Amino acid sequence: MSSEQIPIGRFSQITRLTQKALRIYDERGILIPDVKDPITGYRYYTTSQIEKALKVKYLIEIGFNLSETNELLNAMEIANHDLIKEMFSKKLLEVKHEIIRLKKIEEILLENTSIEVLFMNTTEPVIKNVSKMRVISKREKGTYSNTINKLIGEIMGQIFKPDNQKERVTIIGPPMFICHDKGYNDVDADIEIAVPITGRVNVEQDFEVKYLEGGKVVSTIHTGSYGNLSEAYTRVFEYSRKNGLKIAGLTREIYLTNPNEKPENELLTEIQLPIE
Repeated sequence: MSSEQIPIGRFSQITRLTQKALRIYDERGILIPDVKDPITGYRYYTTSQIEKALKVKYLIEIGFNLSETNELLNAMEIANHDLIKEMFSKKLLEVKHEIIRLKKIEEILLENTSIEVLFMNTTEPVIKNVSKMRVISKREKGTYSNTINKLIGEIMGQIFKPDNQKERVTIIGPPMFICHDKGYNDVDADIEIAVPITGRVNVEQDFEVKYLEGGKVVSTIHTGSYGNLSEAYTRVFEYSRKNGLKIAGLTREIYLTNPNEKPENELLTEIQLPIE
Protein backbone atom coordinates (compact mmCIF):
# COMPACT_ATOMS: atom_id res chain seq x y z
CA MET A 1 0.00 0.00 0.00
CA SER A 2 1.41 3.38 -1.02
CA SER A 3 1.50 6.29 1.40
CA GLU A 4 -1.26 8.03 -0.62
CA GLN A 5 -3.72 5.16 -0.36
CA ILE A 6 -6.35 5.62 2.33
CA PRO A 7 -8.10 2.59 3.91
CA ILE A 8 -11.89 2.62 3.71
CA GLY A 9 -12.22 3.23 7.46
CA ARG A 10 -10.06 6.35 7.39
CA PHE A 11 -11.70 7.52 4.16
CA SER A 12 -15.08 7.12 5.86
CA GLN A 13 -13.92 9.34 8.74
CA ILE A 14 -12.57 12.01 6.39
CA THR A 15 -15.66 12.19 4.15
CA ARG A 16 -18.28 11.44 6.85
CA LEU A 17 -19.68 8.73 4.58
CA THR A 18 -20.38 5.36 6.20
CA GLN A 19 -18.45 2.32 5.03
CA LYS A 20 -21.75 0.75 4.01
CA ALA A 21 -22.51 3.77 1.79
CA LEU A 22 -19.01 3.64 0.27
CA ARG A 23 -19.47 -0.03 -0.60
CA ILE A 24 -22.80 0.77 -2.27
CA TYR A 25 -21.26 3.63 -4.24
CA ASP A 26 -18.53 1.24 -5.36
CA GLU A 27 -21.06 -1.39 -6.48
CA ARG A 28 -23.05 1.23 -8.40
CA GLY A 29 -19.93 2.63 -10.10
CA ILE A 30 -20.34 6.06 -8.53
CA LEU A 31 -17.19 6.12 -6.41
CA ILE A 32 -14.82 3.25 -7.19
CA PRO A 33 -11.82 2.74 -4.85
CA ASP A 34 -8.41 3.28 -6.38
CA VAL A 35 -7.29 -0.18 -5.23
CA LYS A 36 -9.10 -3.33 -4.10
CA ASP A 37 -7.16 -6.10 -2.42
CA PRO A 38 -7.79 -9.17 -4.62
CA ILE A 39 -7.67 -11.50 -1.62
CA THR A 40 -9.45 -9.59 1.14
CA GLY A 41 -11.55 -7.29 -1.04
CA TYR A 42 -10.48 -4.39 1.17
CA ARG A 43 -10.87 -0.99 -0.44
CA TYR A 44 -8.30 1.81 -0.61
CA TYR A 45 -8.91 5.34 -1.81
CA THR A 46 -6.66 8.30 -2.68
CA THR A 47 -6.66 11.91 -1.56
CA SER A 48 -7.77 12.96 -5.05
CA GLN A 49 -11.04 11.03 -4.50
CA ILE A 50 -12.01 13.03 -1.43
CA GLU A 51 -13.47 15.89 -3.47
CA LYS A 52 -15.62 13.48 -5.52
CA ALA A 53 -16.80 11.76 -2.35
CA LEU A 54 -17.89 15.10 -0.90
CA LYS A 55 -19.78 15.90 -4.11
CA VAL A 56 -21.58 12.57 -3.85
CA LYS A 57 -22.44 13.27 -0.20
CA TYR A 58 -23.77 16.74 -1.07
CA LEU A 59 -25.92 15.53 -3.99
CA ILE A 60 -27.42 12.69 -1.95
CA GLU A 61 -28.18 15.05 0.95
CA ILE A 62 -30.11 17.49 -1.27
CA GLY A 63 -32.32 14.71 -2.60
CA PHE A 64 -30.77 13.17 -5.69
CA ASN A 65 -30.91 9.38 -5.90
CA LEU A 66 -27.91 7.23 -6.83
CA SER A 67 -28.67 7.13 -10.56
CA GLU A 68 -29.19 10.88 -10.69
CA THR A 69 -26.02 11.48 -8.69
CA ASN A 70 -24.00 9.35 -11.09
CA GLU A 71 -25.50 11.19 -14.07
CA LEU A 72 -24.66 14.56 -12.51
CA LEU A 73 -21.08 13.56 -11.72
CA ASN A 74 -20.59 12.46 -15.33
CA ALA A 75 -22.11 15.74 -16.54
CA MET A 76 -19.72 17.68 -14.29
CA GLU A 77 -16.73 15.82 -15.71
CA ILE A 78 -17.59 16.81 -19.29
CA ALA A 79 -18.91 20.26 -18.30
CA ASN A 80 -22.44 19.53 -19.59
CA HIS A 81 -23.94 22.61 -17.92
CA ASP A 82 -27.28 22.32 -19.73
CA LEU A 83 -27.94 18.86 -18.29
CA ILE A 84 -26.86 19.98 -14.81
CA LYS A 85 -29.20 22.97 -14.97
CA GLU A 86 -32.07 20.80 -16.23
CA MET A 87 -31.62 18.23 -13.45
CA PHE A 88 -31.37 20.90 -10.74
CA SER A 89 -34.53 22.61 -12.06
CA LYS A 90 -36.42 19.32 -12.00
CA LYS A 91 -35.27 18.62 -8.44
CA LEU A 92 -36.28 22.15 -7.39
CA LEU A 93 -39.82 21.53 -8.68
CA GLU A 94 -40.00 18.24 -6.75
CA VAL A 95 -38.83 20.00 -3.60
CA LYS A 96 -41.47 22.73 -3.99
CA HIS A 97 -44.20 20.09 -4.31
CA GLU A 98 -42.85 18.32 -1.22
CA ILE A 99 -42.84 21.60 0.73
CA ILE A 100 -46.51 22.14 -0.18
CA ARG A 101 -47.33 18.58 0.93
CA LEU A 102 -45.51 19.01 4.24
CA LYS A 103 -47.21 22.37 4.91
CA LYS A 104 -50.59 20.67 4.49
CA ILE A 105 -49.54 17.98 6.96
CA GLU A 106 -48.38 20.68 9.38
CA GLU A 107 -51.74 22.46 9.15
CA ILE A 108 -53.62 19.26 9.91
CA LEU A 109 -51.42 18.40 12.90
CA LEU A 110 -51.60 21.93 14.31
CA GLU A 111 -55.40 21.80 14.19
CA ASN A 112 -55.34 18.61 16.30
CA THR A 113 -58.31 17.24 14.38
CA SER A 114 -59.41 13.62 14.34
CA ILE A 115 -59.16 11.43 11.26
CA GLU A 116 -62.95 11.62 10.82
CA VAL A 117 -62.73 15.37 10.31
CA LEU A 118 -60.72 14.82 7.14
CA PHE A 119 -63.84 13.37 5.47
CA MET A 120 -66.09 16.32 6.35
CA ASN A 121 -65.05 18.08 3.12
CA THR A 122 -66.67 15.34 1.01
CA THR A 123 -70.44 15.03 0.53
CA GLU A 124 -72.33 11.81 1.12
CA PRO A 125 -72.30 9.73 -2.10
CA VAL A 126 -75.47 9.59 -4.17
CA ILE A 127 -76.57 7.65 -7.25
CA LYS A 128 -77.55 9.82 -10.20
CA ASN A 129 -77.93 9.64 -13.97
CA VAL A 130 -75.56 11.51 -16.27
CA SER A 131 -76.35 12.30 -19.90
CA LYS A 132 -74.41 11.26 -22.95
CA MET A 133 -72.12 14.14 -23.93
CA ARG A 134 -70.02 15.22 -26.89
CA VAL A 135 -66.45 16.13 -25.95
CA ILE A 136 -63.05 17.07 -27.25
CA SER A 137 -60.50 14.82 -25.56
CA LYS A 138 -56.79 14.13 -25.53
CA ARG A 139 -54.94 11.27 -23.86
CA GLU A 140 -51.33 11.28 -22.68
CA LYS A 141 -49.04 9.71 -20.07
CA GLY A 142 -47.29 11.73 -17.37
CA THR A 143 -47.60 13.08 -13.84
CA TYR A 144 -51.05 14.14 -12.66
CA SER A 145 -50.33 17.79 -11.85
CA ASN A 146 -48.35 18.59 -14.99
CA THR A 147 -50.27 16.50 -17.52
CA ILE A 148 -53.80 17.41 -16.46
CA ASN A 149 -53.07 21.15 -16.58
CA LYS A 150 -51.21 20.78 -19.88
CA LEU A 151 -54.02 18.84 -21.58
CA ILE A 152 -56.74 21.22 -20.37
CA GLY A 153 -54.76 24.14 -21.81
CA GLU A 154 -54.24 22.36 -25.13
CA ILE A 155 -57.92 21.47 -25.48
CA MET A 156 -58.93 25.04 -24.69
CA GLY A 157 -56.50 26.13 -27.39
CA GLN A 158 -58.39 23.96 -29.90
CA ILE A 159 -61.80 25.28 -28.84
CA PHE A 160 -60.78 28.91 -29.12
CA LYS A 161 -59.08 28.65 -32.50
CA PRO A 162 -60.51 31.34 -34.81
CA ASP A 163 -62.03 28.75 -37.18
CA ASN A 164 -63.85 26.99 -34.36
CA GLN A 165 -65.09 30.24 -32.89
CA LYS A 166 -66.54 31.16 -36.31
CA GLU A 167 -68.53 27.93 -36.01
CA ARG A 168 -69.60 29.02 -32.52
CA VAL A 169 -68.05 26.08 -30.73
CA THR A 170 -69.13 26.45 -27.10
CA ILE A 171 -68.04 24.80 -23.86
CA ILE A 172 -71.11 23.32 -22.15
CA GLY A 173 -69.54 21.67 -19.10
CA PRO A 174 -66.44 21.63 -16.90
CA PRO A 175 -63.22 19.80 -17.85
CA MET A 176 -62.91 16.24 -16.59
CA PHE A 177 -60.11 13.76 -16.04
CA ILE A 178 -60.85 10.17 -17.09
CA CYS A 179 -58.54 7.68 -15.37
CA HIS A 180 -57.38 4.73 -17.51
CA ASP A 181 -55.02 3.23 -14.91
CA LYS A 182 -56.04 0.31 -12.73
CA GLY A 183 -54.07 1.78 -9.82
CA TYR A 184 -52.38 4.97 -8.67
CA ASN A 185 -49.39 5.94 -10.83
CA ASP A 186 -47.70 9.21 -9.89
CA VAL A 187 -45.03 9.12 -12.60
CA ASP A 188 -46.49 7.66 -15.80
CA ALA A 189 -50.26 7.93 -15.33
CA ASP A 190 -52.55 7.23 -18.30
CA ILE A 191 -54.56 10.46 -18.38
CA GLU A 192 -57.42 11.52 -20.62
CA ILE A 193 -58.89 15.01 -20.38
CA ALA A 194 -62.28 15.73 -21.93
CA VAL A 195 -64.22 19.00 -22.30
CA PRO A 196 -67.93 18.92 -23.25
CA ILE A 197 -68.70 21.09 -26.29
CA THR A 198 -71.36 21.92 -28.83
CA GLY A 199 -70.93 23.14 -32.41
CA ARG A 200 -69.09 22.06 -35.52
CA VAL A 201 -65.47 21.64 -34.47
CA ASN A 202 -62.19 20.84 -36.22
CA VAL A 203 -59.27 19.55 -34.16
CA GLU A 204 -55.64 18.83 -34.86
CA GLN A 205 -54.01 15.41 -34.78
CA ASP A 206 -53.88 13.70 -31.31
CA PHE A 207 -57.19 15.31 -30.31
CA GLU A 208 -60.47 13.41 -30.57
CA VAL A 209 -64.08 14.48 -30.87
CA LYS A 210 -66.33 11.76 -29.48
CA TYR A 211 -69.30 10.94 -27.26
CA LEU A 212 -69.00 9.84 -23.64
CA GLU A 213 -71.74 7.42 -22.69
CA GLY A 214 -74.27 8.40 -20.06
CA GLY A 215 -75.78 6.22 -17.36
CA LYS A 216 -75.81 5.72 -13.62
CA VAL A 217 -72.90 6.90 -11.47
CA VAL A 218 -72.06 7.11 -7.80
CA SER A 219 -71.23 10.76 -7.26
CA THR A 220 -69.65 12.81 -4.49
CA ILE A 221 -68.33 16.38 -4.37
CA HIS A 222 -65.12 17.29 -2.62
CA THR A 223 -64.27 20.78 -1.35
CA GLY A 224 -60.61 21.65 -1.08
CA SER A 225 -57.21 20.67 -2.43
CA TYR A 226 -56.81 18.23 -5.31
CA GLY A 227 -54.19 16.54 -3.14
CA ASN A 228 -56.96 15.33 -0.79
CA LEU A 229 -59.22 13.80 -3.44
CA SER A 230 -58.42 10.32 -2.13
CA GLU A 231 -61.09 11.04 0.51
CA ALA A 232 -63.72 11.36 -2.23
CA TYR A 233 -62.53 8.24 -4.06
CA THR A 234 -62.63 6.30 -0.79
CA ARG A 235 -66.24 7.32 -0.25
CA VAL A 236 -67.57 6.38 -3.71
CA PHE A 237 -65.82 3.00 -3.79
CA GLU A 238 -66.84 2.19 -0.21
CA TYR A 239 -70.44 3.20 -0.97
CA SER A 240 -70.44 0.91 -4.02
CA ARG A 241 -69.04 -2.00 -2.03
CA LYS A 242 -71.49 -1.65 0.85
CA ASN A 243 -74.46 -1.46 -1.51
CA GLY A 244 -73.39 -4.33 -3.77
CA LEU A 245 -73.07 -2.11 -6.84
CA LYS A 246 -71.14 -3.31 -9.89
CA ILE A 247 -68.60 -0.89 -11.36
CA ALA A 248 -69.25 -0.35 -15.07
CA GLY A 249 -66.63 2.07 -16.34
CA LEU A 250 -63.78 4.48 -15.73
CA THR A 251 -63.89 7.06 -12.95
CA ARG A 252 -64.34 10.71 -13.91
CA GLU A 253 -62.84 13.60 -11.97
CA ILE A 254 -64.81 16.75 -12.85
CA TYR A 255 -63.38 20.18 -12.05
CA LEU A 256 -66.36 22.33 -11.11
CA THR A 257 -64.28 25.41 -10.23
CA ASN A 258 -61.31 27.09 -11.90
CA PRO A 259 -58.15 26.93 -9.72
CA ASN A 260 -57.06 30.23 -11.27
CA GLU A 261 -60.15 31.92 -9.86
CA LYS A 262 -60.68 30.18 -6.51
CA PRO A 263 -58.39 29.58 -3.52
CA GLU A 264 -57.39 25.98 -2.89
CA ASN A 265 -59.76 25.50 0.06
CA GLU A 266 -62.76 26.50 -2.14
CA LEU A 267 -62.08 24.20 -5.09
CA LEU A 268 -65.00 21.92 -5.95
CA THR A 269 -64.35 18.56 -7.61
CA GLU A 270 -66.95 15.90 -8.41
CA ILE A 271 -65.96 12.23 -8.51
CA GLN A 272 -68.17 9.99 -10.63
CA LEU A 273 -67.96 6.18 -10.58
CA PRO A 274 -70.05 4.52 -13.33
CA ILE A 275 -72.20 1.59 -12.15
CA GLU A 276 -74.61 -0.84 -13.78
